[in-house]
Order: sequence, then structure tokens, then C-alpha cells
Amino acid sequence: MTNMVSRFRVKKLSPKHPLPIYKESQLPDLIDPANIIQRAVPQVETGVEKEEEEEHDLQAAISAAQAAVTTGAKVETYIPTPDASNRIDNKLYTQLYKKKYKEPSTLIRFSSTVEESTGCPYVMDEEDDQFLKSTAMALSEDDFEKLMWEFESIATHQFPHLHVDQSPIPEFEDFLMLVPESSIIHKWTVASQLFEHWRGRRSRRAMKCIIPTLAYEDISKHEIDPYVCFRRRETKPVRKTRRSDQQSLERLRKLRSEMETARNLLEMVLRREKLRKEGLLMEHTVFEKTCRIRDQQRALGIKEDEELTQMLLSKKKRKITLPDSSAGTTIKIPLHRLKRDAFDKLEKSPLQLQIESELAKRRERDADYEDITENPYQPFPRSIPNMFFQPLPSTSSPSPKLRFRRRMGRGGRMFIDRTGHLPPSPHTKFAFDGDSELDESEEEFDMMDDRFLHRQVEALDENDLRSLLTVPFFPNMDPTRKKKPLPADVLLPCP
Repeated sequence: MTNMVSRFRVKKLSPKHPLPIYKESQLPDLIDPANIIQRAVPQVETGVEKEEEEEHDLQAAISAAQAAVTTGAKVETYIPTPDASNRIDNKLYTQLYKKKYKEPSTLIRFSSTVEESTGCPYVMDEEDDQFLKSTAMALSEDDFEKLMWEFESIATHQFPHLHVDQSPIPEFEDFLMLVPESSIIHKWTVASQLFEHWRGRRSRRAMKCIIPTLAYEDISKHEIDPYVCFRRRETKPVRKTRRSDQQSLERLRKLRSEMETARNLLEMVLRREKLRKEGLLMEHTVFEKTCRIRDQQRALGIKEDEELTQMLLSKKKRKITLPDSSAGTTIKIPLHRLKRDAFDKLEKSPLQLQIESELAKRRERDADYEDITENPYQPFPRSIPNMFFQPLPSTSSPSPKLRFRRRMGRGGRMFIDRTGHLPPSPHTKFAFDGDSELDESEEEFDMMDDRFLHRQVEALDENDLRSLLTVPFFPNMDPTRKKKPLPADVLLPCP
């Protein structure tokens, strides 16, 4: 009883869902115990659409099949299907379907679609045959089918919604304006008679195509047709929570990171192998060049040069055995520093030692000198009188010394008076005023004249002029530094 209640739970009424209306004759007899038992038994999945389960033939076939399973009775009711039990004769089968098929050498391959290569899909029926015989037109059956198919294809292309709006087909003269020039309709004079036959057939079929096509679902009509091709299925979407979304997102992120890590490792391995290959090829090339140089030395009778030998036979770095650090706590030196010290301690050739000693002697000899041979700075030349002029101290002071006197004032205040100072200049109120007649005359001056330029230049002394002309950029370019110049044979001559 619990299962029956849970299966047939009363749902809430809603104005959005339509309610079916039954007559008294359509209701089952609930007093009958058989109906109560059938109501409690769960329904078996039939494998067909829910709306099509109520069909009479289908229900009779399903009930007969279930009764045969339970009682063992013979199934007398079945769904009608084409009979495929008959077998074709073996001789006819071997004649139609050959076992060994060999592709011919003259097979032409092309890229056309199936629709383009099928030809004329229109097929005459009894009505077309009767019309063709009654009119006695000089037209073969193949040409009749081609003309009918031309009318069908042009109407489908020009009037795609003809069966929806039920608009009449235009007359032959108006229809002929829509026909392309390459069509075969223009070549036949009987096309007008055939057009009337075709238009009558389309009108009788409610403006649908004469040749049946695939029936698709019509959205405007809310009716269920079992013969509709590609019916729409309303699948209930899977409910996802935020947690499930986060889990799937984390899995995708982890998978992506792992894939990127694997790809990076493969790229690094590939790069390493390429470098190894290039290194081997370079070593092989160096070995070949070395052998060729030695052959040339023997052929030309050149003695072995020590410098050339050092270049050809490069010494390998010695391997340094690190002390065992397991015995006690020791100071660990980085490995790269040990390798660098070991590389510095390698034996050098006598020629290299001689060159280094010569360079050290030259640096020691030139320690007190400053090399300015590559210095583009040229100091401002000093005038000759300034080089040899020596000032003499004067015996008489040119300016008198200042003198003061002290006097006492009232209240014990002390005053200091300055003596020997110049008298103050008299105040002339109108000293800089001029006549109005003189102000009206204006005189132009050339500021680039030598007189005015001389006045402007006199404001700077010689040291300022030197600094403006040549300013040292670096400390070693300053000529005032006390450092010995290079010998005369080292200095470059001035241009």
C-alpha cells in the first residue's frame, strides 16, 4: 500500500498545467478488484512514446505478448511489419550480387555531392502517365520527369513557405520570369501545358511537394505525429550545485597542470637531446679539422708549435674529489667555487706566462702616469702673462683703515662712532626726470654691437670663460690634478 501511495501521489493544482476532462464511460471501474490490483502493480516500460502507448493496436499487441509470457498462450495479435521471411533464389542472387568486385581502371572520381549526382529524383505515377497519354504530347517519360522536377525545384527555391501561407501559384508568364536562362523549360514549347498539370497537382496536395519528403516537426502545431522525422526531445537538465561545479573545475585544473608539466618535460628532454647531438657533431668537426691541420703540417714540414699544440689539444678539467663530510661537522664550500679554484690552478703555457709578465711590468712602469692619448678633451690654453706673472706685496695700503671712538651716554650707555666715513650723497628728487619732449624721440640700439657685447662679456672673468668653453666631464680630465703627464714620445700631436 505504501508503494501505491508513493507512486500515485496527488500533485498540487496549478493553472499552468491543463487538466483532462473525462466522461463517465471513460472512467475505469474502481470497485472492480482487478483494476485495484492493476493500479498497484507498476507499469512495464514498453519502449515507445508515452503518447503512443494508448493506441489500440499497440496496446493489444503488448497485452498479448505479456499474456504469452505469463500463461504460455500463442501470440495471435502482433504489430504488422513487412514480411522478410521470403528468400531469393541463389542463382538470381549470385547474378545480381557478384562476390568478387574489382575496381575498374576507368573509374572517375569527383567531388560532387550525392544530391548533385543522383539526377532527376522525380518519378511518374499513374496520374502523370494518364495525363501524358491523354494529351498525346511529343514528350518522352524521361523528359516529362525532368520538366516536372524543374517546376518542383524552382517553386521550392522561390516559394519556400508555399505550403504554409497557401498563396496561389502565379501564372505561367509570371512564373517564367523566375526561371533561369539555363533551364530546359525555355527549350520546350509544351512547358505551358505541363505547367497547368503541375499546378493542379500542387493545389490538390495543399501546395506541398508532389514527391513526398521527410516530415519535420512543425512548431506552430502542437500535435504529436508519429511519422515526424527528427522529433524534439525535452530532456530534463541535470541539476548541479556549486560544490559539484567546484569539484569538476578543480579536476580540470589539476589535469591541465599535469598535462602542461608533462609537455614541458618533453620539450626539455627534446632540447637536451638536440644540444647533445649538436655537441657531438661539433666535436666530430673539430676532430676532423685537427687531423687536417696535422696533415698539412707534415706535408709542409712545419715543426710543432707549442702555442698551436695548446690550441689543438685543449686540456680537460681535472675532477676534484671532495672530502668525506660524514666524519664530523665541517665547513662546506660550494661546488662551483671549488671548480673555479681548480680551473685557476691549471698549468699555463710558457708563452701565456711570458705575456702576462710583460703586461704586469708595463702596468707597474705606467703606474705614476695617466694615459690621456684617447681623451678627446683639450684644455683651454692659458695666456703667457698669466703663466709668468708673479704678484708683489704692496708696501703702502691703498685704502685707509677704519677708525672708531667710544663715548659714554646717559644712563651709562656706551656709543661707538665711526670716523673718516664719506658724507651721505645729497637727495635729488628730480635727478632722473626728463623733459616730455625728449621722451618722445626714440633711439634704436643694436644689442649685438661690439660696444654692448663688450659690456656683457666684461661681467665674467677669465676663469668663468674657461669653464664655459671647456668643462671637464670626468675627474681624470681635469688639468688641475697633480699628476705627472706622460712622456713627450707618448703624447699624440695636436692637429
